[in-house]
Amino acid sequence: MFKQKFKILYLPAGRSSKREFRFSQAKLAFFTIIFCLSIIVLVSGLTALALELIPNYSLRALTRENRLLLQQIDSSEQSLRIIQEEVNFLADRDEELRLMTDLPLIDEATRQAGIGGSLPSPGIDPAQDLQLLLGQLERQIEVQKNSYPEILRKLEENLDIAAHTPAIGPVKKIKITSKFGWRKDPFTGVRKPHKGLDFGAPRGTEVFATADGVVATCKRMPTFGKVIVIDHGYGYETAYGHLQSFKVKQGQKVTRGQLIGTVGNTGRSTAPHLHYEVRVNKKQVDPMDFIFDEKFTTIK
Repeated sequence: MFKQKFKILYLPAGRSSKREFRFSQAKLAFFTIIFCLSIIVLVSGLTALALELIPNYSLRALTRENRLLLQQIDSSEQSLRIIQEEVNFLADRDEELRLMTDLPLIDEATRQAGIGGSLPSPGIDPAQDLQLLLGQLERQIEVQKNSYPEILRKLEENLDIAAHTPAIGPVKKIKITSKFGWRKDPFTGVRKPHKGLDFGAPRGTEVFATADGVVATCKRMPTFGKVIVIDHGYGYETAYGHLQSFKVKQGQKVTRGQLIGTVGNTGRSTAPHLHYEVRVNKKQVDPMDFIFDEKFTTIK
């Protein structure tokens, strides 16, 4: 079957001689089989190599992607921790403002929104840690957002209270002729409590409201003569007696430092002066405890 022989003549260019190759059919079949097997082995090897390289390439791509993702998570966590420091700073300022405005401090459990601790500790899952930190920050910021309006309302209330609290002298360049407390009555000589301050001043000396309020009384009375009583709210009242004239009327709103009348000698009085009272919840107290004006001077 394989006894047939083959001959190939080869004539090189530029040469007159020729070459020939002789081989049998059996050799041709052998080399053909070897060639085919070599092709099969080569293709199989390349296929196996490709199958090995493709997963490795995908793995390296996933590894690179995960590394970038972890870097982004780490960067985001660092940014959130900086924000956490700012939130802690705001919380410290919040406590200072609450102390200044006499508001109760927010307890730590409420400020941490019931989760405790300042920052979650790193765990196995960085993305979950980041989510926990973000959630905590959101709750802490919400607590802070609810706190500031309360502080603002309290500040506004305190400012209003301050404006309606007696704080200046009712007359300028005054001479205190009778202090708050026990004294001899100038008419009877009997010791009795004097429930205000007497300021000696010339007739017509201007008298000023010592805080914001509303004129509750503006009339003549047997003892105090022409008297003005101002209701300042928050339990405060002031009274100005023995006036010569009124510069305001009942029901009128007044502000601290506003002219309300002039010194006189009306009512039960021995000489021109101003009788001035400060009342807290209807009880007379020493007016000197409610004079904070640095420009307030007394003539002794």
